[in-house]
Amino acid sequence: MLGLTAELPAEFQSLSPQLKREKTIDAAVDLLMSGSESVPLLVIVEDIHWIDPSTVDVLHELIERAKAHAALVVLTARTANALANWMDRADWEQMEIGTLSDEQALNLILQHTDGLSLPDDALSAILSHTDGVPLFVEELTKTVLESGQLRKTEAGYELKDSLPQLSIPTTLQASLSARLDQQPSAKPVAQAAATIGRSFSSDLLAHVAGISGEALEQQLEDLCRLGILSQQQDGNTLRYHFNHALVQDAAYQSQLKARRREIHAEIANALEGHYAGLPENRPEVLAHHLAQAGETERAVGSYLKAGQRAIHASAIKEAIAHLNSGLRLLRTLQASEARDLMEMRIQASIGTSLMLEKGWAAPEVQAAYARASELSDVAADGQEKLRILWGAWVSRQVRGRIFEAQALSDHIRIVAGQDGSGGSMLIADMISLQVAFYSGQFDSSIAYCNTTRELFRPDKHRALVDLYSTDLEVVAMVHQAIALYAVGHTSEALELRQLAEQKGRSIDHPYTLSWSLAWGATVAIFAADLQLARRLAQEALTIATAQGYDYVISLARFYLAYIQVLEGGTGDSLEQMRKRLDDFRSTGADIAVPHFLTLIASVLTQMGDAKQALALLDQAQSQVELYGEAWQESEIHRTRAEALQRLDGNRPEDVEASFQDAISLAVKQGASGWRWRAIVGQVEYMLSVGRQEAASSLLQEAISFHGNGAQCADYLRAKQIMLELQEATANPR
Repeated sequence: MLGLTAELPAEFQSLSPQLKREKTIDAAVDLLMSGSESVPLLVIVEDIHWIDPSTVDVLHELIERAKAHAALVVLTARTANALANWMDRADWEQMEIGTLSDEQALNLILQHTDGLSLPDDALSAILSHTDGVPLFVEELTKTVLESGQLRKTEAGYELKDSLPQLSIPTTLQASLSARLDQQPSAKPVAQAAATIGRSFSSDLLAHVAGISGEALEQQLEDLCRLGILSQQQDGNTLRYHFNHALVQDAAYQSQLKARRREIHAEIANALEGHYAGLPENRPEVLAHHLAQAGETERAVGSYLKAGQRAIHASAIKEAIAHLNSGLRLLRTLQASEARDLMEMRIQASIGTSLMLEKGWAAPEVQAAYARASELSDVAADGQEKLRILWGAWVSRQVRGRIFEAQALSDHIRIVAGQDGSGGSMLIADMISLQVAFYSGQFDSSIAYCNTTRELFRPDKHRALVDLYSTDLEVVAMVHQAIALYAVGHTSEALELRQLAEQKGRSIDHPYTLSWSLAWGATVAIFAADLQLARRLAQEALTIATAQGYDYVISLARFYLAYIQVLEGGTGDSLEQMRKRLDDFRSTGADIAVPHFLTLIASVLTQMGDAKQALALLDQAQSQVELYGEAWQESEIHRTRAEALQRLDGNRPEDVEASFQDAISLAVKQGASGWRWRAIVGQVEYMLSVGRQEAASSLLQEAISFHGNGAQCADYLRAKQIMLELQEATANPR
C-alpha cells in the first residue's frame, strides 16, 4: 500500500490480505502519530476530492486515534460533496470558504506587489475579472506585473500606456497560458513536465524534453521564478512540483494532441529503458502514459500488472480500479486471440479481487469468472486454463451450488486429460474429490482422495498453496477422514484426521492449519469426542483470529457453541450457534449449511422445540434438493424422525418412515456410518413404544446383512442392544 520494498517477516507474509492491509494502515498511522504524546499534532490533508481508497482508510484510522491525543485534523476539498463522508462526526466542524471579498483580494494582490499599490484601472480590472477566486487573483496579478505595461515607482505602480493596451486575460486558463507565454523558451519544458505529472524528477524530464544539463536547469529555474514550479530535494534526486494542479493542466492542454501523444510515448520509453524498477513497482504509471500514447495493448498489459500487484499488496479497491481501466481500454481493441488472452487474465484477476472484497456470494465474482472461463481456450497452457476454471468452480462450490460445481468439475477433468500432465490431473482430482464428497458419493470421493495423495509431490506441488489457498494434500486428507466416518470406518477416520493435523502443522501455512483443524473437528463431533472437538475448534479459532480468516473464524465459533450446548449449555449457546451460522454465510459461504441447520435442529429437539426443529430441517432438505449438497441428507431424515418423536400428537408411522428414508438413502450412498446411526435410532424408538419384537427383527436383519461394520460405533451399539434383547428374552422377569 505504501509502495515500499523491504524484507518482510514470514509471519506477516502468512496473514490474510485484509489483515495485512490493517497492519500496514496501523503502521502508517503509528508513524504519523509518533511524538503526539508530548506535543500537539496538526495534520492537514489537502484536495481530498482526489483521495485514493487506501488513503481514505489511513485517514479514517488516523482520525479515530487522534481523538485520544492533542491533535487537529484539517481536510480541504473543492466541493462540499467530497467532505460529505467525513461530516457524520460530532467532533467535526465544516467551514465553507467562499470567494474573496474585494478587501481580501486586495490584501492578496499587495502580497505579490510587495505592498505597492496598482493603478486604480488595473486593480479594478483584476477584481472584476477574477470574481474573488484566489488562484485567479494571484495569476492575473502576476500577469499584469510581468506584462511590461507597468512602471514601478516609490509610490507604487503606474501605467505606461492607457488601459485599453493592457491585455487582461478573461479566464483563469487564459491567465495561466499567458504566464507560460511570457517565457517562450521554457514553455516546451513546462509542457513536457506537465505531461509527466504534477511531480517529476529533472532526470526523467531530461529524457523527454530534448534538452539537459545547464540549459534544462536554467529553464526550470525560470519556471520556478515565475511561480509555476517549486523545487524539492528528495534524497539524491532533485524533484519539481507544479504549484497548482490547474497550472499543470494549463501547460498540458496548451499542446497539440499529436505532440502530447509523442511525449507520452517518450515518457513510457524512458521509464522502460532507464528506470528498471518502475514498470514493476508502479506499472499503473507506465500504463497511463502508454494509454495516452495510443499504445493500447501495452497499456492493458501494464494495467493487468498493476492490478495483480495491488492484489498482492492487499490494496483491493486499487486493484479493481486498475483492472477496470485495463478492461475499458481492451474493449477498444479489435478481436484477436491476444486480446482474448488479456481479457481472460483481467477477468480472472477481477474475480479474485471481488472475492476478497465482497466474498464468494457476490454475483460480480461469478460473472467475472464466467467470462474468464468462456475465454479459457486461449490460455497459454493447461495449467493456466485449469487455474481459470478452478476460480469459476470454487465460486460455486463454496456457495454450495453442487450441481453447477459438478458440471464444471466434469469439464475440468476433460481439460486436465487433454493437458496430460501430473499437475493437471492433481488439480482435477482435488476438485473431483470435493464435488463427489458433497454430492454424497463417498466411495468416489475416497478414491479421488487416494489418487490426489498419490499424485501429490511435496517438492513440486506444495507451492500450489499460493494459488489454491489451501494445501492440496491436506484438503484430500480432511475430506477423506470425514468420508471414512460416513462409510463406517471410524478408527481410520480418526487416524487420518490426526495425520492431516500433523501435516498441517509441518508446512508452515496458517490458513491450511486453521482450516484443517476446524473441519477436523467435524470428525471429532461425529465420534462424540467433545474434548478433542473443542481443542481443534479452539486452536482453529485462535489462529484464524490472529490471521483474519473470517470463514474459519465463523466455522470454529459455530462448533464451539454446539459443543457448549451438548455439554449442558443454555439457550444462549443455541443463539450463538444461530449467530455463528449467520456469520459463516455472511462470508459468502453456503457450503455445509444443511449440515449446520441439522445440528441446530438436533439441539432444538433436545430442548423440546420440535416444531422449530422441523422447520429448519425443511430448509436443509430444500437446499439439498435445490443445489445438490447431499452428504448429510441421511442425517436430515434421521434428525427429522427424532424431532417427530417430540412433536405433540405425532404419528408412529411418520417417525418410522423418516428413519426408513434415512436408512434407504444411506444404503444408496454406501454410507454405513449414517445407516447404522439411523438403525440404532429407529430401534431405540421402537423399544420406547413397546415394540421389542419388531426392534429385534430389524436388528437381526440389519446385522446379518451388514458385512463391514466392526469399526462403526453405532454398529457396536446395535450389537449391544441385540445382546440385551436376547438376554431379556432368555430371562424374562
